[in-house]
Amino acid sequence: MASTTPRLGPFETVLPPVDAAQEAFATSRAQVWPDALDRRLLTSVMGLCERASFASDTVEGLGHREIERPPLASTAVLLMLRRPPLYRWLEEVTGCSPIADVEGRVVRTWPRPGDELDWHDDLNGERRRLGITIALGSEAYEGGVFEMRARPGKERLIQFRHEVAGTALVFEVSSRCEHRVHPLVAGGPRQVFTGWFLG
Repeated sequence: MASTTPRLGPFETVLPPVDAAQEAFATSRAQVWPDALDRRLLTSVMGLCERASFASDTVEGLGHREIERPPLASTAVLLMLRRPPLYRWLEEVTGCSPIADVEGRVVRTWPRPGDELDWHDDLNGERRRLGITIALGSEAYEGGVFEMRARPGKERLIQFRHEVAGTALVFEVSSRCEHRVHPLVAGGPRQVFTGWFLG
């Protein structure tokens, strides 16, 4: 069976047919991309993460996490995502358009009070169309589940744990859904690239 998810390498992007991917996204307004990063790229980005420095960041009313500063691994991931053919494919698959750019950063949380994000929709002005998170951690952890639900009915759309490095989750950013990140219970850190495709 043909893949319904992209595969991203240092110099190339392999994009599957749109039709099957549209069906997968329509079910939950999200899509998991197993092994989204090819092995060479993942090894390079995780090496940058291991050498990275992180600074405390509190999101008022939502929670706390740490953000990579300076953004070395983040910049490497953004260069890989900043590809017009990927933008066009995402527009067709998700119906979230136009997509003209991407922004994001590597963040991590630990099993400590406050390290979580409460329900929110990621809307920041009118430019964010889709969210993307990519697992970049090498340490096992418990908890830390990403959960998304519909609004206003609160029907659960997806629950996902960023357990396998290189796996991505792409999800709709709109007023009709919201998401949260549960706190870690043990282990960690939970380390992910988190970003947005912008209109």
